[in-house]
Amino acid sequence: MPETEYPQNDLIIAQLVKNSSLTDKQLATYLSYQSGLYKGKSGTYNRLGHPVAKGSFHRTLQQARNNVRKAIVTLILLGYLDITNTSDITYDITELFELGRRIRELKDVLTANGGKTTNNKVNELLSQVLRRINNEIK
Repeated sequence: MPETEYPQNDLIIAQLVKNSSLTDKQLATYLSYQSGLYKGKSGTYNRLGHPVAKGSFHRTLQQARNNVRKAIVTLILLGYLDITNTSDITYDITELFELGRRIRELKDVLTANGGKTTNNKVNELLSQVLRRINNEIK
C-alpha cells in the first residue's frame, strides 16, 4: 500500500492494528520504509509525511521488523508442532492475505457505491472475523 493511501482515520486499519502485533507508529514507519519515501531533504526522515529523528525512525522500524518476524516464527512453530489442524487455526498464510485483500476490495466497492454506511458494514464484518478469531484462539 503506497504511503499516500494510508489514511490515519481508516477504522478498518485502526481495528486491524489494534488486534495486531504492530503499533500504529510501527506500521506507519514500516509503510514509509517500504514505499521508499522515508528520506526527506537534508537527511531528515519522514513517517507518513511527518518528520521524525533518524534514530527514532530506525528504532521504530527495528521494532516493527521484530514484531513481524516473531509473528512469522510463531506460525512456523505452530506448523512444526502440527497445531495447524485444530479448529482455531484453519487458514494458511495465503488465505489470510487473501482475506485482507478481499476486505480491502469490499470496502473499495462499497465506498464507491455508497459512502459512510458501507464503511460501517465492512467494519462490522471485520469485527465479526476478529471476534471469531479471538474466541477460538484462547
